[in-house]
Amino acid sequence: MIEKSDVATKITEFLHDEMTFGELVDWCEKQMLHGEFGEADATVTRRLVARIGLSDANAFVLTWQDCEEMLSELGYSVEMKLVPMG
Repeated sequence: MIEKSDVATKITEFLHDEMTFGELVDWCEKQMLHGEFGEADATVTRRLVARIGLSDANAFVLTWQDCEEMLSELGYSVEMKLVPMG
């Protein structure tokens, strides 16, 4: 069952460079084909998964702002933390 927390996790993995854009798109495409979406907020979750899943076909670039807006729609806020290297 795909819940909004699953989508938020995948977007976060993309933002942390733990997943490539292509891997995120592939995951979303698979969810649209074979995934079952939970009843709570299914419309929003399905719409966002579809948006990302179709993005490579449209030469779409997923920006930080796009991710922040999608996470907000999923009920999450983004906080950035600056950490010194080294």
